[in-house]
Amino acid sequence: MCEPRDSTPGEPVVSAAHEPSARAIDLPTIAAIAIVAYVTTVFLHEAVGHGGAAILVGARIVQLTTVDLRYEGEGLTSWDHRMIAAAGSVANLLAGVAALCLLRGAQPASATIRYFRWLFGHVNLFTAGGYPMALAFSGFGDWDALTRGLPHRTAWRVGVTLLGAVISFATLAHAVRSLDPFLGRSEPLRWRRALALTLVSYLAGGTINTVAGLFNPQGMHLVALSAMASTFGGTAFLAWLPKFVDSPRAGPPEPPVNLLRSPRWIAAALIAIAIDVFVVAPGVPR
Repeated sequence: MCEPRDSTPGEPVVSAAHEPSARAIDLPTIAAIAIVAYVTTVFLHEAVGHGGAAILVGARIVQLTTVDLRYEGEGLTSWDHRMIAAAGSVANLLAGVAALCLLRGAQPASATIRYFRWLFGHVNLFTAGGYPMALAFSGFGDWDALTRGLPHRTAWRVGVTLLGAVISFATLAHAVRSLDPFLGRSEPLRWRRALALTLVSYLAGGTINTVAGLFNPQGMHLVALSAMASTFGGTAFLAWLPKFVDSPRAGPPEPPVNLLRSPRWIAAALIAIAIDVFVVAPGVPR
């Protein structure tokens, strides 16, 4: 059920003006929300997904970073290893669906909470689809590990890639439709507002996750293979989303959902960066 409602006093859902303005979207706040969303997405993938599955099958976790989870799996079956490999994407898939369920069923919410649910849900789903779509034939990574040793491996790889593509393109279509309340009815500004809400988020979240990857103890190769691939690569559809924004639907003028400066989200992003870069990225435990 999607019943929880969330609101933050003092943060209006919509502006009083009926004409949208690019200035009504505060870019530092957008970047802050994106950082929290991306950092949380990585934590869900590595700690909740891979880590939870490892504990479930009886593996001993050696170290968690922002780019991988190392564990000792003596006595585990090949299917135990495959379950651990797949669990990261499954965790992102479930989190994405839950966030979008809240987005749809929890109105009205504060503008920033509403946007966070939109971004967090789609970033998780893009990540869940991007991993299998891009990495099934890569020779490394979660989905390569899942198909390794299976009979008819090429067929499995094709199936996994197609599954990832379906998830990614379905997420893109949903993201375009559900972004509309933030864009307003003024056609000349719709694209500019979409660009602020998506490209800024993509760059802010991807940059922080890549910087955190630089601190991993396993070496620089994981920065390109995991940190950059899973963020800039996995959520690349987010950067292209403004190109798919079309004309407003027919109907009476509606004020857009505006996102004004939020010191609380900026503070939350600074805390997330500190934990991500200086605590988790170098490895837990040390």
